Amino acid sequence: MNEGQRQRILYYCFAAFVGVLLALSWLGIFKFIFGIDTAVFITLLAGYKTFYNSISALLEKRISADIALCVAVVAALAVGEYFSAAEAMFIVLVGEELESYAAERTGAAIERFVEQLPRLATVLRHGLEEVIPVEDLRIGYLVAVRSGERIPADGVIESGYSAID
Repeated sequence: MNEGQRQRILYYCFAAFVGVLLALSWLGIFKFIFGIDTAVFITLLAGYKTFYNSISALLEKRISADIALCVAVVAALAVGEYFSAAEAMFIVLVGEELESYAAERTGAAIERFVEQLPRLATVLRHGLEEVIPVEDLRIGYLVAVRSGERIPADGVIESGYSAID
């Protein structure tokens, strides 16, 4: 198990823990800790990263979406809507993980695509075939592509016929 998988499992456990606390708070079980509504703890627990990012952005004189979320959460806490604040932070927590998962899958797909790109091209010069690295291709070169080969560059078909995906 690599470091990324460990972090993801830890993140899932954390999100599950926050979700359970949120459900228990909503059901009225485990409503208060030390006289403070559980939802306040959930909000701070689930939102620590968002709060940190917002404060960092403000100190760097940048505007981020986290700032708007934090303003809304602080406003909800100020008017006593503790559960709404906790719910918003939980949704953000789950959304961040989904975004991370999607970005990771997209990165892996792009990596696989790049690995499949041809590294060499067969160029026709003066009636002879010469195999050169794809990086050395120039406009005007005539490239031979045989059946089943990957096309190494964009271009115009000069002769022949085939189906191209």
